[in-house]
Amino acid sequence: MTKHIVVALLALCALADPARADKFQDDLDALTKGLPKDATAVVTRIAYCNHWSGEEGYDAARAKEIERAIKKNGCNTIDRDEARLRKRYKGNAAVLKALDKVQSF
Repeated sequence: MTKHIVVALLALCALADPARADKFQDDLDALTKGLPKDATAVVTRIAYCNHWSGEEGYDAARAKEIERAIKKNGCNTIDRDEARLRKRYKGNAAVLKALDKVQSF
């Protein structure tokens, strides 16, 4: 995920509830601190995919927004990407712990 996408998503969250957006980003930053770049990218994508997949498309505009966010975050391949990361970092407790913890975001 590019930094621009993260910034745009955080801006949208901040408009709805700035304190909640800050906490989400703070928690995500803490979770990914010190992880390899590829692990940080996948953990971040998982967090956003979990968020967006739980959103309700209550009207056409909102449904389109959710669809775009899911596409931009590559949610259709996130399970495969997570499995690859788990295999690559099978001996790295920090990466595995982050992958487990992000499921509750």
